[in-house]
Amino acid sequence: MNPARSPMYKKAIVMGSSFSGLCAARILNEFFEEVWILEKDALDASSRRGVPQYLHSHVLLARGFSGLNALFPELEHELLERGALKTDIGTYARWYQWGGWKRNFPMGIGALSCSRALLETALREQVLALPGVHLLTGHKVTGLVSQGDSKTGITVNGVHVQTPNGEKTLEAEMVMDCSGRGSHAPKWLTDLGYSAPRASEIPARVGYVTCKYNTPVPDPLEQQALIISPAAPREQRAGLVLPIENHQWSVTVAGWCSDHPEPTHEDLIKFAQSLPVPDLYQLLVKAEPVGEPVRHLIPSSIRRHYEKLRAFPKGFLVMGDALCSFNPTYGQGITVAVLQAEHLQECLSESQGELKDLWRWFFKRIQPAIQTAWSMVELEDSRFFPEHPLSPAKKFLQRYLTRVHRAATQDHEVSRAFYQVLNMKEPPQALFHPRVLWRVLLFYKQVGQTAPVYQRSSRL
Repeated sequence: MNPARSPMYKKAIVMGSSFSGLCAARILNEFFEEVWILEKDALDASSRRGVPQYLHSHVLLARGFSGLNALFPELEHELLERGALKTDIGTYARWYQWGGWKRNFPMGIGALSCSRALLETALREQVLALPGVHLLTGHKVTGLVSQGDSKTGITVNGVHVQTPNGEKTLEAEMVMDCSGRGSHAPKWLTDLGYSAPRASEIPARVGYVTCKYNTPVPDPLEQQALIISPAAPREQRAGLVLPIENHQWSVTVAGWCSDHPEPTHEDLIKFAQSLPVPDLYQLLVKAEPVGEPVRHLIPSSIRRHYEKLRAFPKGFLVMGDALCSFNPTYGQGITVAVLQAEHLQECLSESQGELKDLWRWFFKRIQPAIQTAWSMVELEDSRFFPEHPLSPAKKFLQRYLTRVHRAATQDHEVSRAFYQVLNMKEPPQALFHPRVLWRVLLFYKQVGQTAPVYQRSSRL
Protein backbone atom coordinates (compact mmCIF):
# COMPACT_ATOMS: atom_id res chain seq x y z
CA MET A 1 0.00 0.00 0.00
CA ASN A 2 1.52 3.30 -1.13
CA PRO A 3 1.38 6.34 1.19
CA ALA A 4 -0.81 9.31 0.31
CA ARG A 5 1.10 11.77 -1.86
CA SER A 6 0.66 15.51 -2.30
CA PRO A 7 3.88 16.53 -4.06
CA MET A 8 4.79 20.17 -3.47
CA TYR A 9 8.27 19.92 -5.00
CA LYS A 10 9.83 18.28 -8.02
CA LYS A 11 12.99 16.41 -7.08
CA ALA A 12 14.92 15.31 -3.99
CA ILE A 13 18.26 13.51 -3.70
CA VAL A 14 19.17 11.16 -0.86
CA MET A 15 22.82 10.28 -0.32
CA GLY A 16 23.10 6.71 0.96
CA SER A 17 20.78 3.71 0.82
CA SER A 18 21.11 2.41 4.36
CA PHE A 19 18.28 2.58 6.92
CA SER A 20 18.27 6.36 7.37
CA GLY A 21 18.44 6.94 3.60
CA LEU A 22 15.60 4.50 2.91
CA CYS A 23 13.41 6.00 5.63
CA ALA A 24 14.18 9.51 4.36
CA ALA A 25 13.25 8.47 0.81
CA ARG A 26 9.96 7.04 2.05
CA ILE A 27 9.05 10.40 3.65
CA LEU A 28 10.32 12.56 0.80
CA ASN A 29 8.21 10.53 -1.61
CA GLU A 30 5.11 12.10 -0.06
CA PHE A 31 6.27 15.62 -0.90
CA PHE A 32 8.45 15.31 -4.02
CA GLU A 33 7.51 14.05 -7.47
CA GLU A 34 10.86 12.27 -7.79
CA VAL A 35 13.29 10.93 -5.20
CA TRP A 36 16.71 9.73 -6.32
CA ILE A 37 18.79 7.62 -3.93
CA LEU A 38 22.52 7.77 -4.70
CA GLU A 39 24.58 4.86 -3.37
CA LYS A 40 28.34 4.77 -3.85
CA ASP A 41 28.57 0.97 -3.47
CA ALA A 42 27.25 -1.91 -5.50
CA LEU A 43 24.47 -3.53 -3.47
CA ASP A 44 25.19 -7.14 -2.62
CA ALA A 45 23.32 -9.20 -0.02
CA SER A 46 26.60 -10.79 1.07
CA SER A 47 28.46 -7.56 1.91
CA ARG A 48 28.33 -3.75 1.93
CA ARG A 49 31.71 -2.09 1.47
CA GLY A 50 30.50 1.24 2.85
CA VAL A 51 28.68 -0.38 5.79
CA PRO A 52 31.31 -2.39 7.68
CA GLN A 53 28.76 -3.47 10.31
CA TYR A 54 26.46 -4.91 7.63
CA LEU A 55 27.17 -8.59 8.42
CA HIS A 56 27.07 -8.17 12.19
CA SER A 57 24.21 -8.88 14.58
CA HIS A 58 21.58 -6.15 14.65
CA VAL A 59 18.80 -5.61 17.16
CA LEU A 60 15.64 -3.78 16.09
CA LEU A 61 14.24 -2.09 19.20
CA ALA A 62 10.48 -2.21 19.74
CA ARG A 63 10.04 1.52 19.01
CA GLY A 64 11.88 1.17 15.74
CA PHE A 65 9.80 -1.90 14.87
CA SER A 66 6.49 -0.09 15.46
CA GLY A 67 7.74 2.97 13.57
CA LEU A 68 8.76 0.90 10.55
CA ASN A 69 5.37 -0.84 10.62
CA ALA A 70 3.66 2.54 10.46
CA LEU A 71 5.80 3.71 7.53
CA PHE A 72 5.74 0.35 5.73
CA PRO A 73 2.53 -1.54 6.58
CA GLU A 74 3.52 -4.56 4.46
CA LEU A 75 7.08 -4.87 5.78
CA GLU A 76 6.37 -7.13 8.75
CA HIS A 77 4.46 -9.65 6.64
CA GLU A 78 7.26 -9.68 4.07
CA LEU A 79 9.93 -10.27 6.73
CA LEU A 80 7.97 -13.06 8.38
CA GLU A 81 7.46 -14.70 4.98
CA ARG A 82 11.24 -14.68 4.52
CA GLY A 83 11.96 -16.30 7.86
CA ALA A 84 12.18 -13.48 10.43
CA LEU A 85 10.99 -14.41 13.90
CA LYS A 86 8.39 -12.38 15.78
CA THR A 87 8.69 -12.29 19.54
CA ASP A 88 7.86 -10.26 22.66
CA ILE A 89 10.44 -7.91 24.17
CA GLY A 90 9.78 -9.38 27.61
CA THR A 91 10.59 -12.96 26.57
CA TYR A 92 12.98 -12.33 23.67
CA ALA A 93 16.29 -12.75 25.46
CA ARG A 94 18.00 -14.68 28.19
CA TRP A 95 20.04 -11.78 29.50
CA TYR A 96 22.86 -11.99 32.02
CA GLN A 97 24.22 -8.74 33.47
CA TRP A 98 25.51 -7.44 36.78
CA GLY A 99 25.58 -10.84 38.45
CA GLY A 100 22.16 -12.20 37.46
CA TRP A 101 19.63 -13.10 34.76
CA LYS A 102 16.95 -10.52 34.02
CA ARG A 103 13.35 -11.59 34.52
CA ASN A 104 11.45 -12.90 31.49
CA PHE A 105 7.68 -12.53 31.06
CA PRO A 106 5.30 -11.52 28.22
CA MET A 107 4.78 -7.77 27.90
CA GLY A 108 2.56 -7.63 24.82
CA ILE A 109 5.11 -5.50 22.91
CA GLY A 110 6.23 -7.10 19.65
CA ALA A 111 9.70 -7.30 18.20
CA LEU A 112 11.36 -8.96 15.20
CA SER A 113 14.58 -10.93 15.00
CA CYS A 114 16.39 -11.27 11.67
CA SER A 115 19.65 -10.37 9.97
CA ARG A 116 20.43 -6.81 8.93
CA ALA A 117 20.78 -8.05 5.35
CA LEU A 118 17.19 -9.34 5.30
CA LEU A 119 15.76 -6.23 6.98
CA GLU A 120 17.61 -3.79 4.73
CA THR A 121 16.86 -5.74 1.54
CA ALA A 122 13.13 -5.97 2.29
CA LEU A 123 13.02 -2.30 3.25
CA ARG A 124 14.81 -1.25 0.07
CA GLU A 125 12.39 -3.27 -2.07
CA GLN A 126 9.43 -1.55 -0.37
CA VAL A 127 10.95 1.90 -0.96
CA LEU A 128 11.80 1.25 -4.60
CA ALA A 129 8.23 0.06 -5.21
CA LEU A 130 6.99 3.58 -4.43
CA PRO A 131 6.09 5.74 -7.46
CA GLY A 132 8.84 8.17 -8.38
CA VAL A 133 11.62 6.61 -6.27
CA HIS A 134 14.82 5.59 -8.09
CA LEU A 135 18.17 4.11 -7.00
CA LEU A 136 21.53 4.72 -8.66
CA THR A 137 24.41 2.54 -7.45
CA GLY A 138 28.06 3.34 -8.06
CA HIS A 139 27.27 7.05 -7.63
CA LYS A 140 29.51 8.82 -5.10
CA VAL A 141 28.62 12.39 -4.16
CA THR A 142 31.75 14.57 -4.20
CA GLY A 143 30.23 17.97 -3.38
CA LEU A 144 27.21 20.22 -3.26
CA VAL A 145 25.89 22.47 -6.03
CA SER A 146 24.67 25.82 -4.72
CA GLN A 147 23.64 29.30 -5.67
CA GLY A 148 23.49 32.61 -3.80
CA ASP A 149 25.91 34.13 -1.30
CA SER A 150 26.28 34.69 2.43
CA LYS A 151 24.33 37.94 2.28
CA THR A 152 21.27 36.74 0.38
CA GLY A 153 21.48 33.17 1.63
CA ILE A 154 22.80 30.06 -0.05
CA THR A 155 20.54 27.42 -1.57
CA VAL A 156 21.75 23.89 -2.26
CA ASN A 157 20.22 22.83 -5.56
CA GLY A 158 22.11 19.69 -6.49
CA VAL A 159 25.22 17.53 -6.11
CA HIS A 160 28.40 16.70 -7.97
CA VAL A 161 28.64 12.96 -8.52
CA GLN A 162 31.38 10.54 -9.51
CA THR A 163 29.79 7.76 -11.59
CA PRO A 164 31.19 4.69 -13.38
CA ASN A 165 31.06 6.78 -16.57
CA GLY A 166 32.69 9.92 -15.17
CA GLU A 167 31.62 13.02 -13.28
CA LYS A 168 28.25 14.71 -13.63
CA THR A 169 25.94 17.12 -11.85
CA LEU A 170 22.43 16.28 -10.64
CA GLU A 171 19.95 19.01 -9.76
CA ALA A 172 17.38 18.84 -6.94
CA GLU A 173 15.36 21.07 -4.64
CA MET A 174 16.35 19.03 -1.59
CA VAL A 175 19.53 17.10 -0.76
CA MET A 176 19.55 14.72 2.22
CA ASP A 177 22.92 13.54 3.53
CA CYS A 178 22.36 10.02 4.89
CA SER A 179 25.88 8.89 3.96
CA GLY A 180 26.78 7.63 7.44
CA ARG A 181 29.54 8.18 9.94
CA GLY A 182 32.01 9.31 7.27
CA SER A 183 29.81 12.19 6.09
CA HIS A 184 31.59 15.08 4.35
CA ALA A 185 28.85 17.57 5.28
CA PRO A 186 31.02 19.52 7.78
CA LYS A 187 33.64 20.18 5.09
CA TRP A 188 31.03 21.04 2.49
CA LEU A 189 29.53 23.59 4.87
CA THR A 190 32.86 25.31 5.44
CA ASP A 191 33.45 25.34 1.67
CA LEU A 192 30.19 27.30 1.37
CA GLY A 193 31.27 29.76 4.06
CA TYR A 194 29.28 28.28 6.95
CA SER A 195 30.56 27.03 10.28
CA ALA A 196 31.04 23.31 10.75
CA PRO A 197 29.05 21.80 13.62
CA ARG A 198 30.75 21.13 16.93
CA ALA A 199 31.19 17.42 17.61
CA SER A 200 30.82 15.53 20.91
CA GLU A 201 32.44 12.16 21.44
CA ILE A 202 32.05 9.26 23.86
CA PRO A 203 35.00 6.85 23.86
CA ALA A 204 34.27 3.15 23.34
CA ARG A 205 37.19 1.43 21.55
CA VAL A 206 34.84 -1.45 20.83
CA GLY A 207 35.73 -4.35 18.61
CA TYR A 208 33.36 -7.17 17.78
CA VAL A 209 33.49 -10.38 15.79
CA THR A 210 30.42 -12.03 14.24
CA CYS A 211 29.80 -15.40 12.65
CA LYS A 212 26.65 -17.27 11.64
CA TYR A 213 25.93 -20.77 12.94
CA ASN A 214 23.33 -23.35 12.02
CA THR A 215 20.81 -23.60 14.83
CA PRO A 216 21.05 -27.05 16.45
CA VAL A 217 18.03 -29.35 16.52
CA PRO A 218 16.52 -29.20 19.06
CA ASP A 219 17.26 -25.52 19.64
CA PRO A 220 18.68 -25.15 23.17
CA LEU A 221 17.61 -21.49 23.22
CA GLU A 222 14.08 -22.27 21.97
CA GLN A 223 14.25 -19.31 19.53
CA GLN A 224 15.28 -16.89 22.26
CA ALA A 225 18.29 -14.61 22.09
CA LEU A 226 21.18 -14.89 24.53
CA ILE A 227 22.84 -11.73 25.85
CA ILE A 228 25.82 -11.63 28.20
CA SER A 229 26.74 -8.06 29.14
CA PRO A 230 29.74 -6.86 31.15
CA ALA A 231 29.62 -5.36 34.63
CA ALA A 232 31.84 -2.39 33.84
CA PRO A 233 34.55 -1.54 34.50
CA ARG A 234 35.79 -4.83 35.99
CA GLU A 235 34.36 -6.75 33.02
CA GLN A 236 34.87 -5.61 29.42
CA ARG A 237 33.56 -8.51 27.34
CA ALA A 238 30.13 -9.34 25.97
CA GLY A 239 28.43 -12.03 23.93
CA LEU A 240 25.25 -12.19 21.87
CA VAL A 241 23.24 -14.86 20.04
CA LEU A 242 20.32 -13.76 17.87
CA PRO A 243 17.95 -16.18 16.13
CA ILE A 244 17.65 -15.17 12.48
CA GLU A 245 16.18 -16.48 9.25
CA ASN A 246 17.25 -19.77 7.60
CA HIS A 247 17.35 -21.55 10.98
CA GLN A 248 20.58 -19.79 11.91
CA TRP A 249 22.11 -17.90 14.79
CA SER A 250 23.98 -14.64 14.40
CA VAL A 251 26.68 -14.83 17.08
CA THR A 252 28.69 -11.80 18.15
CA VAL A 253 31.37 -11.39 20.79
CA ALA A 254 32.57 -7.90 21.67
CA GLY A 255 35.01 -6.12 23.92
CA TRP A 256 35.50 -2.55 25.07
CA CYS A 257 38.84 -0.75 25.62
CA SER A 258 40.39 -2.54 22.60
CA ASP A 259 39.89 -5.91 24.31
CA HIS A 260 38.45 -7.86 21.40
CA PRO A 261 39.14 -11.14 19.61
CA GLU A 262 40.69 -11.84 16.23
CA PRO A 263 38.24 -12.82 13.45
CA THR A 264 38.88 -16.56 13.63
CA HIS A 265 36.68 -19.44 14.82
CA GLU A 266 39.26 -20.44 17.40
CA ASP A 267 39.57 -16.96 18.90
CA LEU A 268 35.80 -16.44 18.90
CA ILE A 269 35.25 -19.61 20.94
CA LYS A 270 38.16 -18.81 23.25
CA PHE A 271 36.72 -15.34 23.82
CA ALA A 272 33.28 -16.81 24.57
CA GLN A 273 34.89 -19.08 27.15
CA SER A 274 36.16 -16.00 29.02
CA LEU A 275 32.69 -14.51 29.55
CA PRO A 276 31.27 -14.41 33.10
CA VAL A 277 28.84 -17.31 32.41
CA PRO A 278 29.56 -20.36 30.21
CA ASP A 279 26.30 -20.38 28.22
CA LEU A 280 27.65 -18.95 24.95
CA TYR A 281 30.73 -21.15 25.05
CA GLN A 282 28.60 -24.24 25.62
CA LEU A 283 26.51 -23.37 22.57
CA LEU A 284 29.43 -22.70 20.25
CA VAL A 285 31.47 -25.85 20.92
CA LYS A 286 28.51 -27.89 19.63
CA ALA A 287 27.30 -25.59 16.84
CA GLU A 288 28.25 -25.66 13.15
CA PRO A 289 29.62 -22.35 11.79
CA VAL A 290 28.42 -20.95 8.45
CA GLY A 291 31.16 -18.99 6.72
CA GLU A 292 34.05 -17.11 8.26
CA PRO A 293 33.93 -14.63 11.16
CA VAL A 294 34.08 -10.90 10.39
CA ARG A 295 35.26 -8.06 12.62
CA HIS A 296 34.33 -4.40 13.02
CA LEU A 297 36.07 -1.77 15.15
CA ILE A 298 34.53 1.48 16.34
CA PRO A 299 36.55 3.99 18.38
CA SER A 300 33.72 6.11 19.74
CA SER A 301 30.21 7.48 19.46
CA ILE A 302 30.12 10.82 17.61
CA ARG A 303 27.41 13.46 17.68
CA ARG A 304 27.52 16.50 15.41
CA HIS A 305 25.55 19.43 16.84
CA TYR A 306 23.84 20.85 13.76
CA GLU A 307 21.10 22.16 16.05
CA LYS A 308 23.60 24.68 17.46
CA LEU A 309 24.38 26.33 14.13
CA ARG A 310 23.12 29.86 13.54
CA ALA A 311 23.02 29.59 9.75
CA PHE A 312 22.59 26.76 7.29
CA PRO A 313 21.94 26.49 3.54
CA LYS A 314 18.41 26.07 2.24
CA GLY A 315 17.60 22.73 0.64
CA PHE A 316 20.09 20.63 2.60
CA LEU A 317 19.64 18.31 5.61
CA VAL A 318 21.72 15.73 7.46
CA MET A 319 20.23 12.60 9.00
CA GLY A 320 21.13 9.23 10.55
CA ASP A 321 24.73 8.29 11.38
CA ALA A 322 25.91 11.34 9.41
CA LEU A 323 24.39 13.37 12.23
CA CYS A 324 24.91 11.07 15.23
CA SER A 325 26.68 7.71 15.20
CA PHE A 326 26.19 5.55 18.30
CA ASN A 327 28.19 2.65 19.67
CA PRO A 328 26.31 -0.08 17.73
CA THR A 329 26.41 -2.60 20.59
CA TYR A 330 23.33 -0.87 22.07
CA GLY A 331 21.24 -1.32 18.93
CA GLN A 332 19.82 2.22 18.80
CA GLY A 333 20.81 3.36 15.31
CA ILE A 334 17.89 1.99 13.30
CA THR A 335 15.32 3.19 15.82
CA VAL A 336 16.76 6.71 15.99
CA ALA A 337 16.75 6.85 12.16
CA VAL A 338 13.05 5.94 12.15
CA LEU A 339 12.29 8.64 14.73
CA GLN A 340 14.16 11.20 12.63
CA ALA A 341 12.12 10.19 9.59
CA GLU A 342 8.91 10.74 11.55
CA HIS A 343 10.04 14.25 12.49
CA LEU A 344 11.04 14.94 8.88
CA GLN A 345 7.49 14.08 7.87
CA GLU A 346 6.11 16.51 10.46
CA CYS A 347 8.42 19.33 9.40
CA LEU A 348 7.67 18.94 5.69
CA SER A 349 3.94 18.82 6.41
CA GLU A 350 4.20 22.11 8.28
CA SER A 351 6.54 23.80 5.79
CA GLN A 352 3.69 24.86 3.47
CA GLY A 353 5.93 24.73 0.44
CA GLU A 354 8.82 26.73 1.91
CA LEU A 355 12.15 24.97 2.58
CA LYS A 356 14.09 27.97 3.85
CA ASP A 357 13.87 27.26 7.60
CA LEU A 358 13.24 23.54 7.36
CA TRP A 359 16.74 22.79 8.68
CA ARG A 360 16.15 24.81 11.85
CA TRP A 361 12.94 23.00 12.77
CA PHE A 362 14.18 19.55 11.76
CA PHE A 363 17.42 19.69 13.76
CA LYS A 364 15.50 21.02 16.74
CA ARG A 365 12.69 18.43 16.59
CA ILE A 366 15.00 15.40 16.48
CA GLN A 367 17.07 16.39 19.52
CA PRO A 368 14.94 14.65 22.21
CA ALA A 369 15.26 11.29 20.43
CA ILE A 370 18.99 11.75 19.89
CA GLN A 371 19.56 12.98 23.45
CA THR A 372 17.75 9.99 24.95
CA ALA A 373 19.86 7.48 23.05
CA TRP A 374 23.05 9.50 23.55
CA SER A 375 22.56 9.71 27.31
CA MET A 376 22.02 5.95 27.56
CA VAL A 377 25.26 5.30 25.67
CA GLU A 378 27.18 7.85 27.71
CA LEU A 379 26.06 6.48 31.07
CA GLU A 380 27.09 2.95 30.07
CA ASP A 381 30.28 3.53 28.06
CA SER A 382 31.73 6.08 30.49
CA ARG A 383 31.95 3.27 33.07
CA PHE A 384 34.94 2.01 31.07
CA PHE A 385 36.57 5.44 30.80
CA PRO A 386 36.72 7.33 34.11
CA GLU A 387 38.49 10.20 32.33
CA HIS A 388 35.31 10.93 30.37
CA PRO A 389 33.70 13.92 32.14
CA LEU A 390 30.33 13.35 33.80
CA SER A 391 28.33 15.88 35.80
CA PRO A 392 27.38 14.98 39.39
CA ALA A 393 23.81 14.41 38.18
CA LYS A 394 24.97 11.93 35.52
CA LYS A 395 27.16 10.11 38.04
CA PHE A 396 24.11 9.73 40.27
CA LEU A 397 22.09 8.38 37.33
CA GLN A 398 24.88 5.95 36.52
CA ARG A 399 24.86 4.55 40.05
CA TYR A 400 21.08 4.31 40.02
CA LEU A 401 21.14 2.42 36.70
CA THR A 402 23.46 -0.14 38.27
CA ARG A 403 20.82 -0.71 40.91
CA VAL A 404 18.13 -0.97 38.24
CA HIS A 405 20.14 -3.62 36.37
CA ARG A 406 20.48 -5.69 39.51
CA ALA A 407 16.91 -5.26 40.70
CA ALA A 408 15.67 -6.27 37.23
CA THR A 409 17.02 -9.76 37.90
CA GLN A 410 14.39 -10.37 40.60
CA ASP A 411 11.58 -7.85 40.24
CA HIS A 412 9.10 -8.02 37.35
CA GLU A 413 8.05 -4.37 37.62
CA VAL A 414 11.64 -3.12 37.47
CA SER A 415 12.39 -5.48 34.60
CA ARG A 416 9.29 -4.25 32.73
CA ALA A 417 10.33 -0.61 33.08
CA PHE A 418 13.89 -1.45 32.04
CA TYR A 419 12.79 -3.20 28.83
CA GLN A 420 10.40 -0.37 27.94
CA VAL A 421 13.08 2.29 28.33
CA LEU A 422 15.71 0.19 26.59
CA ASN A 423 13.38 -0.26 23.61
CA MET A 424 12.60 3.48 23.60
CA LYS A 425 8.91 2.83 24.20
CA GLU A 426 9.11 4.95 27.36
CA PRO A 427 11.42 7.85 28.31
CA PRO A 428 14.22 7.26 30.86
CA GLN A 429 12.10 9.05 33.48
CA ALA A 430 9.98 5.90 33.65
CA LEU A 431 12.77 4.29 35.68
CA PHE A 432 12.05 6.86 38.42
CA HIS A 433 8.32 6.23 38.59
CA PRO A 434 7.41 5.63 42.25
CA ARG A 435 6.38 2.02 41.61
CA VAL A 436 9.85 1.38 40.14
CA LEU A 437 11.90 3.59 42.45
CA TRP A 438 10.70 2.05 45.71
CA ARG A 439 11.25 -1.47 44.37
CA VAL A 440 14.84 -0.64 43.40
CA LEU A 441 15.51 0.89 46.82
CA LEU A 442 13.77 -1.95 48.66
CA PHE A 443 15.78 -4.53 46.72
CA TYR A 444 19.03 -2.89 47.81
CA LYS A 445 17.91 -2.66 51.38
CA GLN A 446 17.28 -6.41 51.37
CA VAL A 447 20.37 -7.70 49.52
CA GLY A 448 22.91 -4.89 49.89
CA GLN A 449 24.95 -3.19 47.20
CA THR A 450 27.64 -5.83 46.75
CA ALA A 451 25.85 -9.12 47.31
CA PRO A 452 25.58 -11.21 44.11
CA VAL A 453 22.04 -11.79 42.89
CA TYR A 454 22.66 -15.26 41.47
CA GLN A 455 25.63 -17.51 41.26
CA ARG A 456 27.30 -17.34 37.88
CA SER A 457 25.87 -20.59 36.59
CA SER A 458 24.50 -21.59 33.20
CA ARG A 459 20.80 -21.46 32.39
CA LEU A 460 21.10 -23.98 29.57
